[in-house]
Amino acid sequence: MKKLILILAVLLPLSALAQGTEAKIKRIKQMYSEAQAKASFKQSDEWMEKACYTLDFKSRVNYAGGGPVEHSIEVFLVLAPDGDNPDSKRFNTFEPSFVRDTRQGSMKVYGEMLFDPDSGDLLFSYQRMAQADGTQKEQRYYYDRGRLVKAVPEGKPYYMFMTSDIALEHARAIKSMVNGFNVVDN
Repeated sequence: MKKLILILAVLLPLSALAQGTEAKIKRIKQMYSEAQAKASFKQSDEWMEKACYTLDFKSRVNYAGGGPVEHSIEVFLVLAPDGDNPDSKRFNTFEPSFVRDTRQGSMKVYGEMLFDPDSGDLLFSYQRMAQADGTQKEQRYYYDRGRLVKAVPEGKPYYMFMTSDIALEHARAIKSMVNGFNVVDN
């Protein structure tokens, strides 16, 4: 009987933790679907009608030994909380909500990032790359409050992909870049 109680005492918290993680991932997937739907309006009349905003960046660098690499980043923005209030310190201030990132060199790596609309933290990072045999390599990271809660597949990522820590750094850099665009000189 004592063994049964001990087993239950160990398994119940683990079960609750797993259910909590799955609920978070379900919420992230819902938000990701909404972000994809909103991003599909880009370049349409509905885009401006829905007050959608983006920052688009393109670069081309010729690396010695590696050749040219083209990089394209689309940062989808939302007004910050109180961003529409003229009395707020954050009036007309934007935050990243969704990012599409393409790096094209000898291989093409496509990535996406989803940010939490409340905290601004990275929630999800996705990367994919086509292989020579026609298959795709993919990596997904799910975050909660800046901490990795799940990686699919688990283990070390494919060598052309960002690790979960580098994805967090990349997200911080994007947020910092957007902050730079929010500054208006008087």
